[in-house]
Amino acid sequence: MQSLNVLIVDDEANIRKTLTVFMESRGHGVKAVSNSRDACSEAERQVFDLAFVHIRSGTESGLELVLSLLNVSLWIKIVVITAYASVETAVEAMKCGASDFYT
Repeated sequence: MQSLNVLIVDDEANIRKTLTVFMESRGHGVKAVSNSRDACSEAERQVFDLAFVHIRSGTESGLELVLSLLNVSLWIKIVVITAYASVETAVEAMKCGASDFYT
């Protein structure tokens, strides 16, 4: 199995830790951050294959971050994660360029 370089963006420390442990246990490299600013900085410093982006990190919009990450890295696959699911939000995430949407 190929190792991926993964970016995790969530304002909740427990979610960041859980996803990090899961991805690292499968041999992937992980960088976890709590906000969009740090996510964009990391994406400018290194290449990520996959990003898990929370739809809401504090007051920030995860959908805006999807667009920003795709501007930096066209090949990145982005999975939007949320506890605030709706069909409208899922459709909007996909329109912004997310590869998938999980609740």
